[in-house]
Amino acid sequence: MARVQTLIAQNTTPREDGHGDTDIKWIHQLIDEVENLLPPSPPAYDGNMGMAARLSAVLGLWFAQTQYAKTQDPNRPTFVRQRAYERLLNWVDDFILNVMDHSASATYFPGQKWSSPWDPNDKGGSFL
Repeated sequence: MARVQTLIAQNTTPREDGHGDTDIKWIHQLIDEVENLLPPSPPAYDGNMGMAARLSAVLGLWFAQTQYAKTQDPNRPTFVRQRAYERLLNWVDDFILNVMDHSASATYFPGQKWSSPWDPNDKGGSFL
């Protein structure tokens, strides 16, 4: 959380209105740091999946906490803070739904066979 805030601050040029213009290169710096500084993924774990999981955790935490902070800022109008909280709840709902809804999973991986690992008739394979 603090590192993302620092990267954004280092890549932001302040404006007179209290906001700033942020160069998106901070995200590239974050990706490099996640790749180079975090311990390796557990064995037999796809590196692309590991990177995606870590980045989504870091960025999801940053977004959720930053959005929540906007709801608590007494310098913002109450109705703006209330809308910000509603947007946060909607984002959390959408995120959870996208993570949990597997109804389209087979369409994301055309050509892959599908078999539940809890099916009593599952034979399993040897590919790791």
